[in-house]
Amino acid sequence: MEIKHKNPALLLEWYKVSVCLTNLEDRPVSDVCLNLSLNRNNNEKVEHSTEVCEDPDKNLLSLPVDFKLNSMLVGDQKTQSFYVRFSSLDTRYFQLMISYSIEDNNRTKIACVKDVEIIIDVNIVFDISVTYMSSKFEPVSKVYVGEPLIVMPSIKCLSPWPILIENTSFQLAKHVNISAGGYQSVLNGVLLESDECASEVICVTPSEFSENILGCFTINWKRTDVESECKSGYSSIELPKIVVEKSTFLVDMKLPAHGWLHTPMSIVYFLHNNSESLLTLNVSMEANEAFMMAGHKELNVTVLPESTYKLHFNLYPLVVGVSTLPKMHIGCTSEPNDFKHILNDVLVRSLQTQIYIMPKHLPIQTN
Repeated sequence: MEIKHKNPALLLEWYKVSVCLTNLEDRPVSDVCLNLSLNRNNNEKVEHSTEVCEDPDKNLLSLPVDFKLNSMLVGDQKTQSFYVRFSSLDTRYFQLMISYSIEDNNRTKIACVKDVEIIIDVNIVFDISVTYMSSKFEPVSKVYVGEPLIVMPSIKCLSPWPILIENTSFQLAKHVNISAGGYQSVLNGVLLESDECASEVICVTPSEFSENILGCFTINWKRTDVESECKSGYSSIELPKIVVEKSTFLVDMKLPAHGWLHTPMSIVYFLHNNSESLLTLNVSMEANEAFMMAGHKELNVTVLPESTYKLHFNLYPLVVGVSTLPKMHIGCTSEPNDFKHILNDVLVRSLQTQIYIMPKHLPIQTN
């Protein structure tokens, strides 16, 4: 009897174990049966976190399980394979017993039994951490309802073998929506060696106040070690909780990815009134030496309940490179002081402060 497997197993993968049997008796054997069970030294937690099957696409089997191989002629070889999956990191101690019957010269059946122990260690595949960021890619500890939130899981491969990421997915809670633009995994087909890192990213928007988690992040993967013949596994982590607050006011902006020197560019600010009352705001723009600006530098704006007000400005870049945008200031004298604090917080975390200005292209003159 020869047992083949590529120890250690990886957490939540279908790990293949093959048992190769050769009849070395001087006569045929019958009623060949393999019995697989967990060693008594395993605790109850280990039993509940261990799954067994002959084919991952078929039903699970309950331990202990019997694999019947019937009869074997002299010199015959048979291979019985099965898959195991573990949802905890405990080392597994399996007891594998082979039983068969053989007839002596008097045609008396003799029962024979042999048992071996299979030890399988379990390794974690990835170390996954999640960072929350604003639309400016700055870390945040809270988010407002209706505000875009960037979720960035960082993955470090801890497997001793290279791991191929087949796909990744987010299972979001009901109060969380994927922002405009949708989601497309950037890690599909990526191969990670041990200690290599990768990151996924998605932009979501909480639609209502909630203290529940935002959802889960799942990675479907498999070993690239062909000889192991292990099936695909998965790793999943709950997204950490983040404070979701309701805000009566939000602001965002639309601007090009970059500008061109001495070429007008348009910027649009969106002022969102999420309250049920009128919102009167004092808006001012602080000019700087990097841009000439066309538009109202100071104005009073009344935003209707549950609506959005748009402000358009035209900028004329004067310098090349990373340039600081004109700064927007918003004040509101009719609202309490805590609203003023929300205004400042929203402006700091939501508005882009810089843009890259490209040099102007000059056509090549030919004689």
